[in-house]
Amino acid sequence: MLWKGRLGFKQYIASKRHQSGIKSFEPVDCETKFILDFIVYTGSNTEYQITPELGKSGSLVMELMRRYLNKGHHLYVDNWYTSPALFELLRRNKIGACGTVRKNRQGVPQKREVHMLSTIHSTAYANSDKIDRQTGQEIRKPVCILDYTKNIGAVDHVDMQMSFSECIRKSVTWYKKVFFHLLDMAVYNAFVIYKMQNDISRHLSDFRLDLIREILTKFGPQRPTTIGRPSTRPSPLRLIARHFPSFIPQTSQLEQPRRQCAVCSSHNLRRVTRYMCSDCNIPLCIVDCFKDYHTKMNY
Repeated sequence: MLWKGRLGFKQYIASKRHQSGIKSFEPVDCETKFILDFIVYTGSNTEYQITPELGKSGSLVMELMRRYLNKGHHLYVDNWYTSPALFELLRRNKIGACGTVRKNRQGVPQKREVHMLSTIHSTAYANSDKIDRQTGQEIRKPVCILDYTKNIGAVDHVDMQMSFSECIRKSVTWYKKVFFHLLDMAVYNAFVIYKMQNDISRHLSDFRLDLIREILTKFGPQRPTTIGRPSTRPSPLRLIARHFPSFIPQTSQLEQPRRQCAVCSSHNLRRVTRYMCSDCNIPLCIVDCFKDYHTKMNY
């Protein structure tokens, strides 16, 4: 999360899109791209149990994976988290792990270069579906590298999707940034579930706009109508605000105008009334219909 103001736990990471900001740790399901959990890094106040032999990065991984231990999952991480001690602990808890590893990581042999660490793969090679331009032959790579490249992209996919329609804007308080980031995460996860349930191709931005319309329809303020007949569409605030009946205002042609009751019309009944809800601007029978309209979702 981008943040350039003063903050005790602000982080600077040159390789990230937002180089200066608030760091959060978010495991992502490689197949569905669903965000499984999150921890916002707040310096020494970050609430997680630190295991000395794992260090901060390894302890964060164990905290985020606690609910998935002994279930046979596979975990892919980058070189900030990878260490032999962490991978061995995960292996004992029935979680396979694979990741790039820093050559200067503690516990890694120094006599030779080590780029990958995995408790999932063997040393086997496989075709990479890429052709060497010089020889014309298909390029073969270690299976661990092919799987790592395929699965580690889930985090980048989530970051890219959320960046297209994130609601984070310039703010004077850091916790508002965190709140809106969590809101973006919730919307994104809802979008993932929506696609899984409906099996259709759709963009996150379109889903977000539809979600906004639904929220405004249900809870947003209604623009008052001053010209023409009162609307019979349900008011967004009809179930959550205080409402009082009033007479339908007289017109230049009628001193006591009447309109069709909205509740009766929904049941294909033609009944006219002199009363309306002044807040919702909806004509309603004073008995039963007025109460039903303001207390029932489906009246």
